[in-house]
Amino acid sequence: MATSIINKIPFFADLGIEDTLAIMGCMKQVSYSRGENIFLEGDAADNLYIIDQGTVNIYKGGGNRAPTILATLNPGDFFGEMGLLDGLPRSAGAQVATDCRLMRLSGRDFEIAIKISPHIARNVMRSLAMRIRKNNK
Repeated sequence: MATSIINKIPFFADLGIEDTLAIMGCMKQVSYSRGENIFLEGDAADNLYIIDQGTVNIYKGGGNRAPTILATLNPGDFFGEMGLLDGLPRSAGAQVATDCRLMRLSGRDFEIAIKISPHIARNVMRSLAMRIRKNNK
């Protein structure tokens, strides 16, 4: 994954090259096949994901009711950050729409990233506020 993809994520947008490389060093590449669930609604929220290749659907429901797709995410998009911030279970599920390669950042490593570069916390708040505004329109 190129550093330019990391820097497109609002959390990490204004990091210098050394901090970007440090964050990348904390990330693990994972692959999923079409149809696999990355996580389910209600699961423990312990990772942030960045899509390197493929697409992922974020959805609510399933089981006894038909799932509702909330968003389809593409390369460069990220997801899973809310649980890292509030410690609550996943509010939605994530399922692979096409074969995917993702970069995964654990909650522990996310905390290390904030210590490496404290302004990441400000960027996280800004990104979440933008998502809330977008969803309120």
